[in-house]
Amino acid sequence: MLGRVREVHEQGHRKLAREIHDQLGNSLSLAMRQLELHELELSRKGAEVSKAVRSARAAILETLARTRELVTELRRPSVSGCLEAAINQFVASMGDSVAPVQVWVRGLDEWIPQPVSEELFLMVRECLRNAFRHADAGNIVVHIDIAPHEIQTEIIDDGLGFDVDEVRTGGSANGLAGLQERAELVGGRLHISSARGGGTHVTIWIPITEGQVTR
Repeated sequence: MLGRVREVHEQGHRKLAREIHDQLGNSLSLAMRQLELHELELSRKGAEVSKAVRSARAAILETLARTRELVTELRRPSVSGCLEAAINQFVASMGDSVAPVQVWVRGLDEWIPQPVSEELFLMVRECLRNAFRHADAGNIVVHIDIAPHEIQTEIIDDGLGFDVDEVRTGGSANGLAGLQERAELVGGRLHISSARGGGTHVTIWIPITEGQVTR
């Protein structure tokens, strides 16, 4: 029965991914095409593209990228009992152009409820994506310590770092907010320590309780 429930759950995710791709993705692509035609018309007239149009183009491109990521996430099969393998598989899928990642997992996957394992995987993956894209790191370490009553996770990179408060107050903290929300969904805590030129250190603590599910 549990297998059937998971199958139905994943079917729902795939259906939602199709709807997002077909409806939102196509609408964004159409809007992008209209902007391109507008820019082409301005070019023919020898006029410059306004700052507002350039900002709109950047916003649409960013939304398209986020949409593709969301569709990919919805189509991703659930973590199948091995958190370390799922993380290594994601790192391998990024190719050789990213910084080397060391993944250490201690403890038993069986101690983690499936919904919690999936949320933790998504948080680790988001941290790794941020490190790959923005940190310019030479090395990244993922350390997960699983105990019967809690999970302690660290994601550390030696990259450029950033001002955490500045990002949170500058209107570009969607990724940080999403991480915080996911940690709270499983009753956990998240802390990000970083400074310009000093790398980034993310810690995630999640309790393991009987009958635990995400809220």
